[in-house]
Amino acid sequence: MPFSFRGSLAIPVLAGMALLLAACAGSRQEPDQTRDQTSKSSVPSDSNINFQLIYIVHGDADYNWHDSTGQQHRADAEAVAQALDVARNSPHSEVFIFHQSPRHVKWFGKNLEGMFYQYRHGILLHQEPYSRMDDSDFEEEARLFHQHVLSPANRAPTRFFIYFGHEIPVQNGENYSHSYPDKNFSQADFVRGLDRLEPPQSTADATKSFALAVLSTCYGGTPGMLTAIAPYAQYVVASPAYLHLSFLDTRAFKELDGDSTPLDAEKVHALADSMAEQSFVSLRKNTQTEITVGVYDMDRSSAFLHSFAAKAWKTASHGYHDCAEDYGFDSASARAGVDLFYQTPRFGVLKNKQNHSGWECPGQETAQR
Repeated sequence: MPFSFRGSLAIPVLAGMALLLAACAGSRQEPDQTRDQTSKSSVPSDSNINFQLIYIVHGDADYNWHDSTGQQHRADAEAVAQALDVARNSPHSEVFIFHQSPRHVKWFGKNLEGMFYQYRHGILLHQEPYSRMDDSDFEEEARLFHQHVLSPANRAPTRFFIYFGHEIPVQNGENYSHSYPDKNFSQADFVRGLDRLEPPQSTADATKSFALAVLSTCYGGTPGMLTAIAPYAQYVVASPAYLHLSFLDTRAFKELDGDSTPLDAEKVHALADSMAEQSFVSLRKNTQTEITVGVYDMDRSSAFLHSFAAKAWKTASHGYHDCAEDYGFDSASARAGVDLFYQTPRFGVLKNKQNHSGWECPGQETAQR
């Protein structure tokens, strides 16, 4: 798929920069958790699963935002509701959903800081609270996943990973989870978590664990972040810059229902592009700020990522900027494997910026981004 810029200026709606800046930095409102009434016994253990999705939704921080009417939204609860919608309408999939919520109750002496759901063929098999304790690299989520995951007898399902949360810090990410303000969560922790979610041995025949990873966070499309997860994902959908808390839209996964597995690269790329476009259209309804949603082919992007191997993204930074602003930036290499949907902001110093490289680099933060 050729590199392209989609979209331009915007459409009404949202607020001031204070909300914008607060939204990326690191109340409890659960979505409708009405249990499906179908019996677990109606789902045979050897049922034919073509796809496997793992959602992790971070909610242990400030995820409130307001729309143009002043109505308050809880972004993490809406992300869980979106994941449940996918799970209930994916008859050929096995879907795991982990909602990392604030520490709020005790249950037999244990803190409960998460809710786990498992669906198979659109049917709810498990819904239970769990304790994250002080883990920051998906240890409890991985334990539950490996405890309940179906091990296909004949063929491996096509696998997808989706993460909703704030910007994942390069390093020293203290206070990412408000329940554990002294516990770090960084890109290294995130990658260790991906490693924990490797498929069972019988399904580990693919080159990479996930055909597609979706990073619904601010500054997911950076050379550092994507270099870190390149060994795990064939394609990535991410925002290289700021991402409004209405988040990315992953409901394109419901389009998989009629497909067999494994999906070839062309179909995965088409799915990723559809998801990015739907997300872009949805985001334009909620914000007048800059919008960037990219689809990254990790194999084709590898040359560009290797060129950044010794760059400063390995260290903590103070803000981000379009990598195209850097001296010696190789625009031809950067375009390989990137398809970007872009909206120019309606205000601020970037209002005349008509395009974006698809990559954000650490450095001095541009004013009013």
